[in-house]
Amino acid sequence: MRRLGHMIDLAAPAGVPLRVLHLGGGGLTLARYVAATRPGSRQLAAESDAEVARLVQRRLPLDQRGRPRAGTGRIARPVTDAHAGPSPAPPPDVFA
Repeated sequence: MRRLGHMIDLAAPAGVPLRVLHLGGGGLTLARYVAATRPGSRQLAAESDAEVARLVQRRLPLDQRGRPRAGTGRIARPVTDAHAGPSPAPPPDVFA
Protein backbone atom coordinates (compact mmCIF):
# COMPACT_ATOMS: atom_id res chain seq x y z
CA MET A 1 0.00 0.00 0.00
CA ARG A 2 2.90 2.33 0.74
CA ARG A 3 4.15 1.98 -2.84
CA LEU A 4 0.73 2.84 -4.22
CA GLY A 5 0.72 5.93 -1.99
CA HIS A 6 4.10 6.92 -3.42
CA MET A 7 2.71 6.56 -6.95
CA ILE A 8 -0.16 8.88 -6.01
CA ASP A 9 2.35 11.33 -4.51
CA LEU A 10 4.29 11.41 -7.77
CA ALA A 11 1.23 11.75 -10.04
CA ALA A 12 0.95 15.52 -9.51
CA PRO A 13 2.33 18.25 -7.24
CA ALA A 14 1.45 17.85 -3.56
CA GLY A 15 -2.10 18.80 -2.65
CA VAL A 16 -3.37 18.95 -6.23
CA PRO A 17 -6.71 17.08 -6.51
CA LEU A 18 -6.76 13.98 -8.70
CA ARG A 19 -9.36 11.81 -10.40
CA VAL A 20 -8.78 8.29 -9.09
CA LEU A 21 -10.47 5.03 -10.00
CA HIS A 22 -9.99 2.25 -7.42
CA LEU A 23 -10.65 -1.20 -8.90
CA GLY A 24 -11.30 -3.15 -5.76
CA GLY A 25 -11.81 -1.04 -2.69
CA GLY A 26 -9.21 -2.66 -0.42
CA GLY A 27 -11.14 -1.32 2.58
CA LEU A 28 -10.82 2.09 0.91
CA THR A 29 -7.36 2.45 2.41
CA LEU A 30 -5.87 4.21 -0.60
CA ALA A 31 -9.04 6.28 -1.06
CA ARG A 32 -8.64 7.51 2.52
CA TYR A 33 -5.02 8.45 1.81
CA VAL A 34 -6.00 10.39 -1.32
CA ALA A 35 -8.81 12.18 0.55
CA ALA A 36 -6.40 13.19 3.33
CA THR A 37 -3.51 14.32 1.14
CA ARG A 38 -5.37 15.69 -1.89
CA PRO A 39 -8.59 17.40 -0.78
CA GLY A 40 -11.10 17.86 -3.55
CA SER A 41 -10.05 14.72 -5.42
CA ARG A 42 -12.80 12.90 -7.31
CA GLN A 43 -12.68 9.20 -6.54
CA LEU A 44 -14.66 6.16 -7.55
CA ALA A 45 -14.19 2.81 -5.81
CA ALA A 46 -15.54 -0.18 -7.74
CA GLU A 47 -15.94 -3.32 -5.64
CA SER A 48 -17.09 -6.59 -7.23
CA ASP A 49 -18.48 -8.04 -4.00
CA ALA A 50 -21.51 -6.23 -2.56
CA GLU A 51 -21.10 -7.91 0.84
CA VAL A 52 -17.51 -6.66 1.13
CA ALA A 53 -18.70 -3.15 0.25
CA ARG A 54 -21.39 -3.30 2.96
CA LEU A 55 -18.88 -4.61 5.51
CA VAL A 56 -16.48 -1.76 4.76
CA GLN A 57 -19.28 0.81 5.08
CA ARG A 58 -20.34 -0.68 8.43
CA ARG A 59 -16.95 -1.32 10.01
CA LEU A 60 -14.71 1.29 8.38
CA PRO A 61 -16.90 4.35 7.84
CA LEU A 62 -15.51 7.41 6.11
CA ASP A 63 -16.18 10.99 7.00
CA GLN A 64 -18.38 12.68 4.42
CA ARG A 65 -15.72 15.15 3.30
CA GLY A 66 -13.57 13.63 0.58
CA ARG A 67 -15.61 10.45 0.56
CA PRO A 68 -15.17 8.46 -2.66
CA ARG A 69 -18.20 7.27 -4.56
CA ALA A 70 -18.50 3.51 -4.33
CA GLY A 71 -20.22 0.99 -6.53
CA THR A 72 -20.55 -2.77 -6.75
CA GLY A 73 -21.03 -5.29 -9.51
CA ARG A 74 -19.35 -5.49 -12.88
CA ILE A 75 -16.17 -3.46 -13.19
CA ALA A 76 -16.57 -2.68 -16.91
CA ARG A 77 -19.00 0.23 -16.38
CA PRO A 78 -16.82 2.27 -13.95
CA VAL A 79 -13.77 1.72 -16.15
CA THR A 80 -15.65 2.91 -19.25
CA ASP A 81 -17.10 5.90 -17.39
CA ALA A 82 -13.68 6.84 -15.99
CA HIS A 83 -12.25 7.29 -19.47
CA ALA A 84 -14.25 10.48 -19.90
CA GLY A 85 -11.17 12.58 -19.19
CA PRO A 86 -7.51 12.48 -18.19
CA SER A 87 -6.58 10.60 -15.03
CA PRO A 88 -2.94 10.92 -14.00
CA ALA A 89 -3.18 8.21 -11.34
CA PRO A 90 -3.09 4.59 -12.49
CA PRO A 91 -5.97 2.37 -11.31
CA PRO A 92 -4.47 0.36 -8.41
CA ASP A 93 -5.69 -2.61 -6.34
CA VAL A 94 -7.31 -4.82 -8.94
CA PHE A 95 -8.42 -7.43 -6.41
CA ALA A 96 -4.85 -8.03 -5.29
